[in-house]
Amino acid sequence: MVELHSNFTADGERKFVDGMEPTHHAEHETIEITQGITDWSEVGFYIFTSERSGQGIQWLATTSAPASALP
Repeated sequence: MVELHSNFTADGERKFVDGMEPTHHAEHETIEITQGITDWSEVGFYIFTSERSGQGIQWLATTSAPASALP
């Protein structure tokens, strides 16, 4: 399964704080790709991006994570 998670910060921080980029009017997109392994387990792969005015699209991170549930 492929999912797209979108978040927009309408009123965020406007200045750098402790080395963190401003979040005002930032859009964050996460692409989530999951694959079931059994009826009770799956593995997910995530791609995190951010876009701010004048900055373009930036890759933030990728990660993978297993998940399971009690049958």
